[in-house]
Amino acid sequence: MNKLLKKTLKIILPILLGGFILYWVYRDFDFSKAEEVLLHQTNWWWMLLSLFFGVMSHVLRGWRWKQTLEPLDAHPKTSDCVDAIFVSYATNLVLPRVGEVSRCGVLAKYDNVSFAKSLGTVVTERLVDTALFSIIGVLVLLYFLLRMLSFFEKVKGVVLNIWEGVMSLKNVKNVPLFVLYTLLIWLCYFYHFYITFYCFQFTEHLSFLAGLVMFVGGTFAVIVPTPNGAGPWHFAVITMMMLYGVNATDAGIFALIVHGIQTLLVIVLGIYGSLHLALANRAKK
Repeated sequence: MNKLLKKTLKIILPILLGGFILYWVYRDFDFSKAEEVLLHQTNWWWMLLSLFFGVMSHVLRGWRWKQTLEPLDAHPKTSDCVDAIFVSYATNLVLPRVGEVSRCGVLAKYDNVSFAKSLGTVVTERLVDTALFSIIGVLVLLYFLLRMLSFFEKVKGVVLNIWEGVMSLKNVKNVPLFVLYTLLIWLCYFYHFYITFYCFQFTEHLSFLAGLVMFVGGTFAVIVPTPNGAGPWHFAVITMMMLYGVNATDAGIFALIVHGIQTLLVIVLGIYGSLHLALANRAKK
């Protein structure tokens, strides 16, 4: 019963948290204005270009993941790696942070890749993404700080395992390609967001620098475990957009439409990934 309760809370609490923040942000909002903008004042050509970068960010992540698995003598199909990424992001809509585990399960099911090994590469990937390789310097500092603490022996194994995971990058066959994939992933993330400025008259004047500032702020906001960052992302983007002169209503419309469409993309890709995995691997069964 306790396990069932924990699983239930893991699903409900993030949704409730996101819902509460969304309610607080949009408590006095006129949603009819957002509907008007969505139906009659949105430049869908720019939106489609934005969605292209959104798709490519996932595809590149799948390619990069396959590259990190090769040193472990794991050779899943490239399409399975990409589909697993699609599925993982869709899973995160229901269970934030669980998607990273689910994609490892996908490769274990369809490509016989060790779950533990693939999970280790996911941890390493996230460390790289978070700090763009500066994590190595942080771990070195942490290592020497922990040596001065009395409980070092208890946590030494964990620290060394993390260090070993990061150092496994040296076994990647093509390091420049890995770096290129990483940079392109984040570039796609940025343009997935920034190009949406051109979809609306009230944001098309915003500068590249403004987009970069909002992108960074929104990225930190989604650390809060809500489905696809719903709530915290809206609050962060709306607040920063108002600092750049966009009125509260238009900023709210922007956040609502952009987040809604990008979330819909994640759902569509998740459904596609699940179906393609089943169909493409049907011959194995």
